[in-house]
Amino acid sequence: MTKILYVSPVGTSLLQNFFKDTLSQKYIERYRKYNPPNWYRLSPDDPLNKPPDGLICRLNEDFYNDLLEFARRDPRKSSAELNGLLGIREKNHHNPVDVEVLLYNSNTCNSRLCSSVIGEVLKDLGFNIVKVEITSLSSIEYFDDSMIDILDKVVSKIVDARKHNKIIYINATPGFKAETTFFVLASIIAGADSIAYIHEAFKEIIELPIPPLQIDRDLMNEINKLYGNEECLETGLVKKNIGDIVVDRLTRMGVFHSKGNLICIREWIKKLLEIIS
Repeated sequence: MTKILYVSPVGTSLLQNFFKDTLSQKYIERYRKYNPPNWYRLSPDDPLNKPPDGLICRLNEDFYNDLLEFARRDPRKSSAELNGLLGIREKNHHNPVDVEVLLYNSNTCNSRLCSSVIGEVLKDLGFNIVKVEITSLSSIEYFDDSMIDILDKVVSKIVDARKHNKIIYINATPGFKAETTFFVLASIIAGADSIAYIHEAFKEIIELPIPPLQIDRDLMNEINKLYGNEECLETGLVKKNIGDIVVDRLTRMGVFHSKGNLICIREWIKKLLEIIS
């Protein structure tokens, strides 16, 4: 059984860096009308980037193999994910056979492709690889769905690792920053031991200090009891039970949101409480 868990979001820096390399020139020519150097920044809704039929999901084996060759040539320079994860290993002198790496990518062609290549490079180096896929943050309307997916598929595994006394390292370098920030905070609450960050301009990992974060469980239990299976309740009822000041503060924090004369609790809050309880 592995003793250590690394967890990392997977962005698209691998694609961005690949298209700066001479190895990519034939693909820039072949797919010129689709502007390959821009593939790393495509929105989740772009037709080129939507599974299963998006062009990036259907690239041939030659492209995959060349991308893999690029990543293997100098892993730490190839992507933010490998730079961070291998930086953690080097700083702490971990044996890869003792480490499980959890990679989570969004359900987009570019992120899925990068996760596949990065996972293969890490497997070659002796790491144990687990991959999960989450709902992409395609618009603000899907923010809660994406956060729930991170809690359900990623943070829950951190909680489980903590129960098995594994040492947990979070790679905070890659990924969409709003999503990564949420993930890091949830990971701290779930019991992560180290938050590692490395800027592309530096070679050494910075381990960020972890402040003592905790949830007011009495308050959350009171809110759970009040709402039960309901998503929204009348504003007056909520304020009567937990107080005007608390409701206003939790609304600013994003725990609650207003809908007309109702106060609604966000689904990801319920999921977080379920996971860490």
